[in-house]
Amino acid sequence: MDKYFKYLLVALIPCVFYYGFYFKYGINAPFADDWSVIVGLVIHFFHAQESFLDKFLLLFAQCNEHRELFLSIISVTQFAILGHINFFYLNLIGGLSSLGILIILYKILKRYRHPEWLIIPISFTLFNLSYFHNLYWPVSAIQHNVVVFLIVSTLCVLDYSQGGIKSFLLATFIAFVALFSSGNGFIVYIAATPLIFRYLKVYRILWFFSGAFFFLLYIFNYDHPVQRGNFLSNIFLFKGILGNFFAYWGAFASSFFESGSAWIEPVCIAIGVLVFFTFLYKFWINRKDFFQDQKDYRFKLSLFIFLLCTVGIYSLARANMPISNVFESRYAINTTLILLLYILFFDSFIYRKLKVAIIGGIVSFFFFSYVNHLIDLVNFTNMTSGSVIKHSIQKREHYFFRDSLNNKIDLSAPTLKKLGQLAKPIVNFTAILPSSVKYVNDAINLTFSHKIYSLDPDLAKISQVIQQNKYDTLRGSNKFKLGEFEFDINSAHFSYTGLKVKGRILNGTDGYYLVFENGQHQNWVFNMYWREIDRRRQLTHWDGIYLRNLSGTVPFIYLPNDRYVAKIFKIEDGQPTLVGVTPNFSVNGM
Repeated sequence: MDKYFKYLLVALIPCVFYYGFYFKYGINAPFADDWSVIVGLVIHFFHAQESFLDKFLLLFAQCNEHRELFLSIISVTQFAILGHINFFYLNLIGGLSSLGILIILYKILKRYRHPEWLIIPISFTLFNLSYFHNLYWPVSAIQHNVVVFLIVSTLCVLDYSQGGIKSFLLATFIAFVALFSSGNGFIVYIAATPLIFRYLKVYRILWFFSGAFFFLLYIFNYDHPVQRGNFLSNIFLFKGILGNFFAYWGAFASSFFESGSAWIEPVCIAIGVLVFFTFLYKFWINRKDFFQDQKDYRFKLSLFIFLLCTVGIYSLARANMPISNVFESRYAINTTLILLLYILFFDSFIYRKLKVAIIGGIVSFFFFSYVNHLIDLVNFTNMTSGSVIKHSIQKREHYFFRDSLNNKIDLSAPTLKKLGQLAKPIVNFTAILPSSVKYVNDAINLTFSHKIYSLDPDLAKISQVIQQNKYDTLRGSNKFKLGEFEFDINSAHFSYTGLKVKGRILNGTDGYYLVFENGQHQNWVFNMYWREIDRRRQLTHWDGIYLRNLSGTVPFIYLPNDRYVAKIFKIEDGQPTLVGVTPNFSVNGM
């Protein structure tokens, strides 16, 4: 048996764990951008009275700063086959990109005769939980994950220069899809420069010409999103640019810390400086190897250029924002790629014989990526579950604005009755615009009214139980307690820290939910946020995720002015249990 293949079998262990984890905690529910980019697209594509050409061009439509071709094709294809949208499968398709990246790097290791054991730390690095958004949030899974897979695929195909015209044409096609599938997809045409110079001059000219042509197509009729800042306005924010830049290069180290730790930013910046200059040093001392086809430095340099451009663009665009945004889950696929590139250099480091220590360190990274992101994952799946249940009940999202007299007004009530009335996905997807919220509400209303998507049986059961009528005419003030549960006029504050409430999470919907019910027995559902891992229980019990302590806030911007009771439900293993009900109280304001 091929010795590489033997190590690959070992490397599949974290892969199996990664996807097994998803099948246990993944849910079939949309979130945020999904309502426009997926649901809005599908409804408009299949029901708008438009020509074939218009519908074809719809696949390239812009949402925020992105065009999302791959996501559009997958969404439309799934609906054409199933007749409805299943977000669980969309997430899985995006998540499978990680397996594709593993296969590509496995081929690179074999092609250049790297030590076969490197596939093990590569696998444990790749299947970490730090980028859980890209496995549990469809838009993020099919955009952020897939574009990285497409770019790595393009570079791998170009690297196989013996294929000549076939390799070139295939790489050109994949690069085209990457460009029209995410805003940073165009970087592949720059990143591939070291590889494309292996080809004949005519191919090099065609590569850069096609890249320029496709980029011009990308920006044709491009609308700058209103919520995105101007790059030039940040160009002199050197502190923010450098802080974001080096924090990004070392952001993979954040997995060793709990969320919110004060050590994350300084440690990641320090590691980022070390990693970045290590790359520069390695490329400089090995610059002569770029001209040797038996070496993989061109491939490594192309990956580095992609990461350099991605990090540079992010650092400039977000220079006026907190460095903590670097650690958002959806970006962690790029920080994972940084660590993977570092591993590809392990065999040329002087301590390469310490492979046991190297594998041990990477396995530790894998382990802590799960331990320290469990709370974030559960809070995210709970938020998604609560939101979609609320939407299925209300057939909309309630989000209020202020008028000139500072009054709370509803500008986003859904009005459309027929599927064919919904416009194509909007460019400016942001809650600050009433028109954006209105579009989402129309999409939500049409979705549940026409069964474009329906709650899975487990979510439907929870929805039915938490809607049980508990409204009582007994009035309370806007300041009272149920346990440590507190309210004030502006928002609902909840905290169970003093009571040390604990929970066992056996699937993605398990947790605590806060349900507001008015006198007409209408219900608004919100999840309650976990704050700590119950480490003592987690060390001895592995049948689920063990958490404790709840706290958070529900802004009254999400509730119409009325009187409500607040019902608290605990859900464990999909079984809802009523914890308690408050007296009714008044919501009047934002």
